[in-house]
Amino acid sequence: MMTNNSTYRKQLFIHLDGVVLISTLRGLIDTKILDVLIHLNSFSINDVNNKMKINKGYFNVSLRLLRSLNFIDYTKIED
Repeated sequence: MMTNNSTYRKQLFIHLDGVVLISTLRGLIDTKILDVLIHLNSFSINDVNNKMKINKGYFNVSLRLLRSLNFIDYTKIED
């Protein structure tokens, strides 16, 4: 019984990840931010904001989602 619950929870959370990921990727595609990111080896939120005006808060949340799902690598660089 425990295995069935564990399997169910895993499938449920993978599904929920997909729901959030799809809407995030759609937003990045529609705003052409994804086009900018694909051509950069590394970037900061300010780099992207300088290329095109973005809402830094929402962009940060999008990046955190992509990092948590291992779609992008993250290295914190101190100024």
